[in-house]
Amino acid sequence: MIESKDADTRALECVEEICLPESLPGIDMETGLLRMGQNNKLYKELLISFREKYADIGREVSRELSEANVEDAGRQVHTVKGLSGNLGAMDLYQSALELETGILKGCPEDYPPLLRIFKEKLATVIVGLSELEADAEDTAAPAPEMDMEKLGALLDELSQLLESDYIAAMEVLKELAPYLATSGISHVNEDFSALKAQVESFDTQAALQTLSALIKTISSNQV
Repeated sequence: MIESKDADTRALECVEEICLPESLPGIDMETGLLRMGQNNKLYKELLISFREKYADIGREVSRELSEANVEDAGRQVHTVKGLSGNLGAMDLYQSALELETGILKGCPEDYPPLLRIFKEKLATVIVGLSELEADAEDTAAPAPEMDMEKLGALLDELSQLLESDYIAAMEVLKELAPYLATSGISHVNEDFSALKAQVESFDTQAALQTLSALIKTISSNQV
């Protein structure tokens, strides 16, 4: 007799046709999904994004430290710490926390062992994510006509959500993309790319600053 899976297991595997494996090395998926508001689609997108953007971060941090660029190294480790915590990669989070603390203390002799553990925990996560495949993209909808009123409302909503509901903010960010792509305003796409990266890195303060600059740029072009 085939045992039926319980509801929690099924929820982890597939919600709204967005499927996830039952487990991933180095990642507490239950914690990660909880922090993503049980949004499987968003969680999977962020896991894949993490793999694509941070697979070589250990090598980059090592290089920065060898060149005494401790501020840049610390910033990179801080970003990984925040992301790994939100994604449920708790061992990586702890190793990033310890490495960041070592960098802040400014004791170069402590870097090698802390960096080694950081790289080991990172490798475990990245290898596990290597088999995670992106879902097929939905058929692209036609680009919307430029609607400055709608764009302004979305920007205002995003500004509020970044400080109150980060998961909802990420959904609004997706809705914003096609409107900004058709705005025809210089530098808007570059600013939006920076904003998207900051939001996906859970860097709220930087995202708010970039969003504020983006709103000013769009507003000045309405005059």
